[in-house]
Amino acid sequence: MTPISDLISDKRPYDNLKYEQRRALDELMKMKEIVFKPSDKGGNIVVWPCTQYEKEALRQLGDPSCYERLSQDPTSAYQKKLFTILDSALEDGIIPKSIWQGLRTESPTVPTLYLLPKVHKSMIDPPGRPIISGNGSLLEPISKFLDFYLKPIVAEIPSYIRDTTEALQRLDGIHMTSDMHIITCDVESLYTSIPHEFGLTAARRYLSCRNLDGLLIEFLMELLEYALFHNYFVFKDRYYLQKRGVAMGAAFAPSYANLFMGSWEHDYVQSEDHAMTGAIVLWMRFIDDISGRAHEKNWISTFNI
Repeated sequence: MTPISDLISDKRPYDNLKYEQRRALDELMKMKEIVFKPSDKGGNIVVWPCTQYEKEALRQLGDPSCYERLSQDPTSAYQKKLFTILDSALEDGIIPKSIWQGLRTESPTVPTLYLLPKVHKSMIDPPGRPIISGNGSLLEPISKFLDFYLKPIVAEIPSYIRDTTEALQRLDGIHMTSDMHIITCDVESLYTSIPHEFGLTAARRYLSCRNLDGLLIEFLMELLEYALFHNYFVFKDRYYLQKRGVAMGAAFAPSYANLFMGSWEHDYVQSEDHAMTGAIVLWMRFIDDISGRAHEKNWISTFNI
């Protein structure tokens, strides 16, 4: 058996870059005119001019229907409101003290916004996918708590697929006929497009079908409403509030978006009252990417979601 001491070395790890390459990389990292970001898809590293990066961020933040500029840091006021919600739940016996402590962030950080370049859309002037980093923020623990209850529901939605393998397994049992069409579509900017009213209604619909105490459901809904209406962040020393949709980057965001889509499908895809339902042979969805098989029928092929 090899002694542990033989596995420990004081030698510097071998550098796979030449001296000139390492120096050039260090110089690039120190340049303030550019930012390095992983691409939204493909796993590439993108060198983005700061002016272009900031211009794209401000373009998105300039949408008054989605973002509101705040005059100051709202952390203290938002923390007080959250603690009031948690204290009431503790006093009413809805959550134990251990959960109460876990959901409180005594010294929260302010969430920050950054963009991931969508180079698959444009290599010259790529749009950015907005991500809100909330590590250590007020919303981080309650986001994880909400996802604990929401995530198991997602797998029960009829259209839900986990990955490509599951999609292929479902397709394996479908026999294509001459009158059948393959249909694909996706939802544009799903995370930032969900109206709070409809998202909350969808969450309540699914939570109400679970074997959960009524008081717990009301507490979860109160936390969810708080998370949606207090989704704030900072960009370039300016504070913003996201007025619509859910923060991409929040732990519960994928589950929340899935439940919203599942509720829409329940009303418009699976409903016997809807004209296109009888034509659908198979309907699968991975968050906002939809694939289906349908018989030829006089029905609308473009859906306004």
